[in-house]
Amino acid sequence: MCLETLEKKTTNWMSWSPHGRHFVLATLRSQSVFDIEFWDSDFEVTAERGESAKNDAAASIQLMNTQEHYGVTDIEWDPTGRFVISSSSMWRQGVNNEFHR
Repeated sequence: MCLETLEKKTTNWMSWSPHGRHFVLATLRSQSVFDIEFWDSDFEVTAERGESAKNDAAASIQLMNTQEHYGVTDIEWDPTGRFVISSSSMWRQGVNNEFHR
C-alpha cells in the first residue's frame, strides 16, 4: 500500500530506524546532490492540520529536517535508533583526485 509519493526527488537510498517510526532518505555517491532527509512516519496529526488530515494515513508522515553532506557515500543508524552517522569514503567515491601540471 502506497501512503505517499514524493515528487522531484533524486533519492537513491532509504533506511528505517532500528525501532521503526523514523527513516532517512539520501542521495549517496552523487557529484551534484548530497541531501539527507530525516522523516517521521508517526507524526501526531494536530487540529491545525484539519479533521480530514486525521483520517489520512499519509498525513502522519512528516519531514523533520534536511542536511547536506558533500560526497556522502554511507549512512548508518546506531543500534538504539537515536543517532545517524554519515560518512564519505575514498574507497567508494568516484572522484578523480589526480593532480596534473
